[in-house]
Amino acid sequence: MTASVPSLLLSVAMLRFFGYGGTVGALALGAKSTPRDVIEVCGPNKLTGKTAVVTGATSGIGLEAAKVRRAFRLCGRNQEKLQKATTEVQQCRRPGEEAPEVVPATMDLSDLSSVAAGAEQIKNACDKIDLLVLNAGIMALPERKETAQGFEKQIGTNHFGHFYLTQLLLDVSLWRPRESEFVAHWGSEPRVVTLSSSAHGMGSVDLEDMHYKNGRNYAPWEAYGQSKLANLLFAKELARRLEGTGVLSVAVHPGVIKTNLWQSDNTAGWTFTKFISNFIANKDVPQGTSTTIFGCVADDLTPGAYLEDCRESTPRPAGQDMDMARRLWEATEQQINDVLKSSEPETKEAAATTVA
Repeated sequence: MTASVPSLLLSVAMLRFFGYGGTVGALALGAKSTPRDVIEVCGPNKLTGKTAVVTGATSGIGLEAAKVRRAFRLCGRNQEKLQKATTEVQQCRRPGEEAPEVVPATMDLSDLSSVAAGAEQIKNACDKIDLLVLNAGIMALPERKETAQGFEKQIGTNHFGHFYLTQLLLDVSLWRPRESEFVAHWGSEPRVVTLSSSAHGMGSVDLEDMHYKNGRNYAPWEAYGQSKLANLLFAKELARRLEGTGVLSVAVHPGVIKTNLWQSDNTAGWTFTKFISNFIANKDVPQGTSTTIFGCVADDLTPGAYLEDCRESTPRPAGQDMDMARRLWEATEQQINDVLKSSEPETKEAAATTVA
């Protein structure tokens, strides 16, 4: 059984990318390409000066993405992880480059009040957002667990948390306008890049029982597959809704990568899963980061495209169902609105909190 591995959850990074000199080579991109390969092929200055919000940035793919262009602002879930990630990024810094400015922005994607508070701090810290990379995730929890709002935890974290964050950040004042000067200078649109997975083919979205409360039997990998299918359908529906705005939405399958996402607990099942991950992983972390970077910089991408191995690919039929994408969006929005109404004072208070 295989599943792609986005990165560990519950942190946000605000990154300002700096370009580096180099010659665009005639390098073919593919499964084993590195982020540096992608930058050289797509253009060494594609990320220069851009600001990104990246969830899951203290380990795995998220941290590797921070290293690609040197974070100007880097945020993490807690001070210990934040300091470790900051040190790693600083050690990758080339001579003459600015050290990252650390801005704590705690965000627990399994708690919508925490998402609201984190989004508010991001808005206060950023004068613009060029890239929103929805990278964080959890995988195949052995037992059914719930988020703070009562959603099944995998789809609640991987999909509902990112859905709500995107809604909060898609304020037009935060996105650079699509003017001719902007296009000429940057050469690419503002983008939302959502980490999905080939595991989207392992699950199905049951709109009547997404949270395994009404008789649906919980299975760890099927629930993970449902969450990754939801990520893919979200990216496609977001692309449809953003048509004409100049903001591009795509989904990414990074590959099977051995990161902290495989470390759920120490039960016998997960001990075996972690063991076999040594054999089924087909990419290292930099290689697994490349398609995410490709989604951030490549020209002429199809809105709503599913990317793998640094190219557009075709998802499973369930991942192409635009009617389900629309219905999932509406159901997600309704369920979030319902839980927010029931806890409105608490959510407003959290949104107004500045995280120290």
